[in-house]
Amino acid sequence: MMENQLFCDAQYGFVPGKSCMTQLLTVLELWTEMLGSDGPIDAVYPDFRKMFDSVPHHTLHIKIAAYGINGKVLDWIQAPLTCSGD
Repeated sequence: MMENQLFCDAQYGFVPGKSCMTQLLTVLELWTEMLGSDGPIDAVYPDFRKMFDSVPHHTLHIKIAAYGINGKVLDWIQAPLTCSGD
């Protein structure tokens, strides 16, 4: 991934020199700028790791959709699962 430059600048996980701390500092800086210009801020920080490891991905998709999560949000959640070979 690194050799082929497949990570975007916003990628923090699995990138040398970028950690949870640097991601947090970056997003806090952005939020501070947005608050200064009266911009809206929405943030979601789910930790899907255990859920992805313990539930069959198809079942997870059905359960999430059953809660009324659909459209782009469901696609966003489903995207990392489609490459996992479930």
